[in-house]
Amino acid sequence: MRLQVDVSEDIKTRLKVAAAKQNRTMSELAEEALAAYLAKIEKAGK
Repeated sequence: MRLQVDVSEDIKTRLKVAAAKQNRTMSELAEEALAAYLAKIEKAGK
């Protein structure tokens, strides 16, 4: 599924660098980060 999100240039640059260092895509890292964040707030809400 495609989702467009506006982020600051700083976040975009940091994501791009991290993805290159890990030989992964920016999408993979963004999805992983969002999943971790959602799991954290869902756990806190229980």
